[in-house]
Amino acid sequence: GVTAPAEKLHIDGSMNIANGSLTLSNPPSASGSPFVRENATGILGNDLAETFETSETFELGDVVQIDPDGMVKKSTQAYSTTSIGIVSYKPAVLLDGSQTILAPSFDKIPIKEKVAVALAGRVLCKVTTENGPIEAGDLLVSSSLEGHAMKAGKYEQSFGTIFAKALEDFNGDKNGEQTGAIKVLITVQ
Repeated sequence: GVTAPAEKLHIDGSMNIANGSLTLSNPPSASGSPFVRENATGILGNDLAETFETSETFELGDVVQIDPDGMVKKSTQAYSTTSIGIVSYKPAVLLDGSQTILAPSFDKIPIKEKVAVALAGRVLCKVTTENGPIEAGDLLVSSSLEGHAMKAGKYEQSFGTIFAKALEDFNGDKNGEQTGAIKVLITVQ
């Protein structure tokens, strides 16, 4: 062994090397989940996210768009062509400058000054029924409600503004609220 290694090995989760394949995993924990959904909590960890600079504070699941300064901000306009993704709460892979972080812990996921934006994969997204109830398979665009997505309307209006596909239905919650969070697949188009 080496008595004074230059690098430390720290595994927060599990690692397996077998038959030439490396498998890393970090078992999910519901303790830090920002969403509670119908008697269940959950962390997906099924997305690829990248950090972007920002001057705003975000909530997890917010829809984000590019601002003129090259940073990101919460979406504020329906059918915005500048929407790029959703604030990630537990990415499987986080790209942060020159670093690639696999299964980062919650304290490694930025939400101030820099924010982790899901660019591919599955993630929870804030939604509204502004353009009608959402069904699994519906394409999603930004809504006029800050940081929320809605069902896309006519294709001509939606072209260049679609960033996700609904993986589950949403038609309001049991208390009559017209906003919530659903699982989506990032599909920037």
